[in-house]
Amino acid sequence: MAVTEDPVRVTQPSYLDWGAVGRSGNLRYLVGTVLILLIWFGGQAIVQAALSPILGMRLEPDGSFTAPSAAANLAFNLVSFLPFFVATPLIVRYLHKRPVLTVVTPFLNLNWGLIAKGVGLWFLAAAITAVPATLMRSGDLRFQFDAGAFLVLLVIVAAFLIWQTTAEELFFRGYLLQWFGKGRWRNPVFLGILSGLLFTVPHLANPEVRGAAGTDFLLGFLAYFSGGFVWGFVSVRSGTIELAIGAHFVNNLVNVLFITVETSALGPTALFIDTAPSVTEAGVTGVLSAVLFALFTWRIRGDGAVRPLPTASAGPTPGLPRPA
Repeated sequence: MAVTEDPVRVTQPSYLDWGAVGRSGNLRYLVGTVLILLIWFGGQAIVQAALSPILGMRLEPDGSFTAPSAAANLAFNLVSFLPFFVATPLIVRYLHKRPVLTVVTPFLNLNWGLIAKGVGLWFLAAAITAVPATLMRSGDLRFQFDAGAFLVLLVIVAAFLIWQTTAEELFFRGYLLQWFGKGRWRNPVFLGILSGLLFTVPHLANPEVRGAAGTDFLLGFLAYFSGGFVWGFVSVRSGTIELAIGAHFVNNLVNVLFITVETSALGPTALFIDTAPSVTEAGVTGVLSAVLFALFTWRIRGDGAVRPLPTASAGPTPGLPRPA
């Protein structure tokens, strides 16, 4: 196998192209998925066990932890995502034998401008849909502010939030979509639906949804599914998961710092606490935000110096093994 001499610009490269590079058999992807999940949950348990005495966490009979403060709870949850954050890159590099960045983009370098667009456009979409709905019931919001505590939260968010959101994007929009998109299944709607389903399932354990039934469950499911769907849809269309990385980060940033519910999985840390959250509102605004984000990013594509794909000819690609 050989590659072109210099990086070239092509019409529309996709990170999905790299799903079939290196050691890319379906069994290897299955093993990789299992290993990532083991590292995620096993590593999370180890990190939380180590952090518990440091942060003053108390283990409850049901296996959950109670934190002495909102900041301690947030740090406890976010830091525990470090194993998940490193799991996907490790599997891509050492199990699939290809460059780590190829799970994100087909280009040689990260496009920070594209990540910033994801931040700005998702914030705009969410603001257009959620702000009017929230203002209509502003009496349900409880304001809380302590300058010292909020500064601590800012430090924790700045240091650790990116671990959580990027870890999920690397796995759900990067690794899994590369697996299912390495053949002919490149349709953005199909992969978007798959992304939405895979993303929603682990989030059903979150306190906001856990225990819901009937219509409430469906609307809660829709709130998570719509985000997972559109981030997958946009990633396939743009050829890179960078828009999704930015969108997911600002989505959680708003929930952590500005407005959230009392039962949030990351704790009631925000400036405004919604004391009467509406699952109907969450489902409807989630769908509308997803639609707007898809429209805002419709013509956006990744850009830069393309990482050359291996081509079928004699000799191994530098840094890559022969396909197994």
